[in-house]
Amino acid sequence: MMPTPVARQAQEWGLPVETPRKCRAESFIERLATIDADLYLVAAYGQILPQTLLDQPKYGSINVHGSLLPRWRGAAPVQRAIMAGDKESGVTLMRMDAGLDTGDMIAKSAVAISDEMTAGELYESLASLGGQMVEEWLPKLLRGEYPQEKQDDESVTLAAKVTTADGQLTLDESATETYNRFRGVTPVPGAWLQSETVGRIKVKELQLRKSSPSNLAPGTIVCVRPNLEVAWKEGFLDMKSVQPEGKRAMSGSDFANGARLRTGDRLL
Repeated sequence: MMPTPVARQAQEWGLPVETPRKCRAESFIERLATIDADLYLVAAYGQILPQTLLDQPKYGSINVHGSLLPRWRGAAPVQRAIMAGDKESGVTLMRMDAGLDTGDMIAKSAVAISDEMTAGELYESLASLGGQMVEEWLPKLLRGEYPQEKQDDESVTLAAKVTTADGQLTLDESATETYNRFRGVTPVPGAWLQSETVGRIKVKELQLRKSSPSNLAPGTIVCVRPNLEVAWKEGFLDMKSVQPEGKRAMSGSDFANGARLRTGDRLL
């Protein structure tokens, strides 16, 4: 078990660090109450905090949430935004209540999602933006001088937790939808496909090439050099880097060569 970067920094500064297995444990809630805090600031915490804990600070508990609420409430707002093909995301500062990201909004700031941005890249961008917003708003938050706007419940979308199964690339989706799925699960939990000929393959680097409909059936290999290119619904996907089971990552071309795949073969 390794401490998080936040825990390591706190320890360097001599600040106490609590890592309760369950934040609803009475012993933890009572211990936290002795701090007599002005404010709680929460970011990317994986448990729903009880109202008794949220009510402890003088000026409330504030969440730094990685979406433009009420869009993408829940566990995986960054990944789900990418997978849905959203062109915009952002950070919302929100006063927390006992619901799942249902509290009143304090401030929002947006960022554009480029066509090739992965979830990992968006996460880094939002983390930096969230830090800037906290720095800007903290003096007002600590005085209790901040606006609170109700969320529009009719505009809510839910960001369910992303699992390994979400990373599977299949022919059921279009090339664009598949590429968005790849971006949304990169770098974790990672994209993969189940090949009819060579088994399960992790897809490490993928590129979308939009084109007019092809007479090739989806899943057919278009070429193996300079990239392993596969026909998909409404486009083509270049498998630029892949990792077969039990082997190192390699270029799609090297993989195709080793697996003796040729133009016209079915990959899926």
